[in-house]
Amino acid sequence: ANSAAFFSENADKFQQQQEQIAAYSLYGPNAIELLASSFKDRPRKTVLEIGPGEGAFLAELAPRFQQVFAIDNSEQMLNKAEEFAKRGGMSNITFIHGDTKHSQLAAINADCAVINMVLHHLPSPADIFFDLARALKQGGELYVTDLCSHDQNWVRDSCGDLWLGFEPEDLTEWAALAGFKTGENVYLAQRNGFRVQIRQFIKL
Repeated sequence: ANSAAFFSENADKFQQQQEQIAAYSLYGPNAIELLASSFKDRPRKTVLEIGPGEGAFLAELAPRFQQVFAIDNSEQMLNKAEEFAKRGGMSNITFIHGDTKHSQLAAINADCAVINMVLHHLPSPADIFFDLARALKQGGELYVTDLCSHDQNWVRDSCGDLWLGFEPEDLTEWAALAGFKTGENVYLAQRNGFRVQIRQFIKL
């Protein structure tokens, strides 16, 4: 509820707040490169993005997958992503207002799921791995981009963060408990002192 309220109130400031921590331009290309290399010679049918923001990553997913699902608990942010998709002529995206407990997710049976810079806004990030395990088919891949642990407390008020990043070992453990094995990992050092981790997990 707090997450939805924050983004409802700050939807028009999303990009500015994002750039205070880690601009999409700094991690987006690396995240899509990792995903694209894994699916290079494999069928690319269905992908799910959790918390698409204003839709920048959807522009990468839409031409690479037959069907894209985008889910967000903020209706204002979801509307922004949908408007962005319409302007870009992306007609293969289904938008869902809700969270990862939404009943529609279990029926998707996705090949891939993506969650970029969202975990640190959630009260129980470990639960997301279990939710997405139900949405993915066996062998499906989960890509998580988020901050490594840091000590910059100002992000709680300025950016609505609940967590000051995560230790990579924590993500690995949560994923394993939900039935994933760890794949490729990429770590990026940002100029503003934050460190970004891009993680690949494969459903067993």
